[in-house]
Amino acid sequence: MIVHVVVLVTALIAVPTVVTSADHDGGAFFDIAVIAFLGFGAAYGVVLLNGYAWRLASGIAAAGRAEAELAVLRERVRFASDLHDVQGHSLHVLRMRLATAEVLLERDGRAAADELRAASELVEDSIRIGRSLAFGEREVVLEQEVTNAVNLFDAAAIRCEVDARGTVPPERNRLFGQLVRESATNILRHAQATWVRIEITPDSVLVENDGVCRPTAAPRGLATLGGRFRADGGSFSSGVVEDVFRVRGFVA
Repeated sequence: MIVHVVVLVTALIAVPTVVTSADHDGGAFFDIAVIAFLGFGAAYGVVLLNGYAWRLASGIAAAGRAEAELAVLRERVRFASDLHDVQGHSLHVLRMRLATAEVLLERDGRAAADELRAASELVEDSIRIGRSLAFGEREVVLEQEVTNAVNLFDAAAIRCEVDARGTVPPERNRLFGQLVRESATNILRHAQATWVRIEITPDSVLVENDGVCRPTAAPRGLATLGGRFRADGGSFSSGVVEDVFRVRGFVA
């Protein structure tokens, strides 16, 4: 492409010079040949420019399609992550409710019935939340996630302390709520905790408990959560510190 343009430009510069310096007494044939050559060169230049413009337009269109496909992929990943967080959390709590009802069934029928009723309500909530996720109506609210976590820990006879200082900016509400929800799910699923502490400030959220577990690798949910914090320019850590398992997210 570049070679063609260089040749064409050279020809368009050289020919007028030759024509100017040439002896025109040789007849009209030479003039006609020069005019034809110049016309051909101009037409060839137009074709080259059109080809370049077409390739440029095609590249822009392809980039637009790639960006649209990437946006769709991101939305699918977000939906899958939200579905995993919400439904996985609900299923773990449902299992706990049913296990408690099974234990109570022989010695306290009324308490067992309460647990089964709570499990039924949880199933209905899961169906509703799944429907709202499908239609993009579900929003993670930090205050609601903290309340849910406290209620779940209370049902599991786990003492929970919440220390909230300041107001969390709206743009961090969702991310901090996801950390509280994921941490609560992991505690109920993996730990044998007797107490949980949740600390929230405008730029950080911390969840710690005494039900220490030392997994060989970070749970998938926590690994995904860490990626979200780092993508927002923050930091994330999880692990055992002085026999306490801590999950902390920070966004400056």
